[in-house]
Amino acid sequence: GELRLSSSWYRDSLRRTKEDSADAPHLGTCPKEIDACNLPLPPPHCQSDTDCPKNEKCCNLCGKQCVSAV
Repeated sequence: GELRLSSSWYRDSLRRTKEDSADAPHLGTCPKEIDACNLPLPPPHCQSDTDCPKNEKCCNLCGKQCVSAV
């Protein structure tokens, strides 16, 4: 069978808003990972960059946390 998509779905999928860009990874990279961590690791403070302020990234440094991007 032929796959048909509604034109409104397609148009909406192409529309970009400010909210969409907020879901994008933040600019920069995470600092170098730490070689040794104290156990147990603390609970994660973030799951992705969107959980952090705009100038920070969610990095895995002995547990996920928001840190300044490098």
